Parts: sequence; C-alpha cells; structure tokens
Amino acid sequence: KALQDALTKAGADVESMKGSKTASEKESVEETYDVAVVGAGESGLSAALTALQNGKSVVLLEKTGFAGDSGTGDHNGCRWRNDP
Repeated sequence: KALQDALTKAGADVESMKGSKTASEKESVEETYDVAVVGAGESGLSAALTALQNGKSVVLLEKTGFAGDSGTGDHNGCRWRNDP
C-alpha cells in the first residue's frame, strides 16, 4: 500500500502498472552487436568509444543507470593523483 501511495503521489498511473508481464512473459528481442561492453566506468566508456570510432556496433551495459565512476571517489580502492 505504501508503494502504491508513493507512486500515485509521484504522478504514476498505478492502474496501468497492474498486471504487467513478468520477465518470462515478455516478448524476446534478439539484437546483434560487434562489441558488448559491460560497465560504463572510465574503462568501459573508453572501450565503447574506441570500438565506435573503428566502425563497430556497440552495446554498453551498466547496472547502476549512470555512466562514470561510482561517485564515491574511491575508484575501486585506488586514488588517482589528481583526486582531492
């Protein structure tokens, strides 16, 4: 109930969300790419850009929904020289 109330307050059409298909019920879509890059951190973005510049089709997958580092400034336990 609390989630439904929050969605309604945020302006979502809760009724249209009811009865939505589960992942196993959704239509399958097959796509083909030359390169698949997992992770949109600094290295992933660089790899994807390099592949694109070399005429490859690229899919870039990122679990967090935003590109760049984690935002913590930690860089996987390493601090870069120009970090404050």
